[in-house]
Amino acid sequence: MKYFLRYIFEILITPNKAFIELIKDFNKKRLSFFMIFFLMVLYSSAFICLIFLKAVFPVKPFLNISQENFFLSSFLLGLPSLILIYFMCTAFVQFTVKQYEGIGNFEDTLLIVIFSLSIPLYIYWFYYFISIMIIITSGNTNCLSFYALRFFLLITAVLQLYILTNAVRILHIIKFWQALVISIAALIIFWAFFVIFFI
Repeated sequence: MKYFLRYIFEILITPNKAFIELIKDFNKKRLSFFMIFFLMVLYSSAFICLIFLKAVFPVKPFLNISQENFFLSSFLLGLPSLILIYFMCTAFVQFTVKQYEGIGNFEDTLLIVIFSLSIPLYIYWFYYFISIMIIITSGNTNCLSFYALRFFLLITAVLQLYILTNAVRILHIIKFWQALVISIAALIIFWAFFVIFFI
């Protein structure tokens, strides 16, 4: 567990050094599995708690569902679809970097996409965790305000761009601006999905 957490903290602080080590790590497949598994456990637990508490999402969801049923929809549809969107983003990055003569393979690209997108989502999870604590202690079924939601979403998006850009540049050995453009485009794909199922 310490080994896993060390990568998370190093990627946030020194992403270049951390990704160089991660790409060479013999346990990288297992680390990728743990990254997704723990993410799913955390979000599933949070959504189940919010469903049980009859929590109300602060904004009208993108899908044609009520704010009261938002968490049930996210649990049943959003989480399973998250795996698919990881592969879609990976395929896009892998195809695009080849236009800039990137050298990384699909397996390693999937690795960096999983870590780059997931680590900020661990931080976004705290929005739900704090909402659960407030609901339990206050008895009010409303989640944190829309302003708090936007704050967590902004942090998540900025961190994803920061981590993914560095990861793509390190793995595929391309220029920073090329990695930045590819990362922005990949995140547009990711956030189009995220808005549909999680906002």
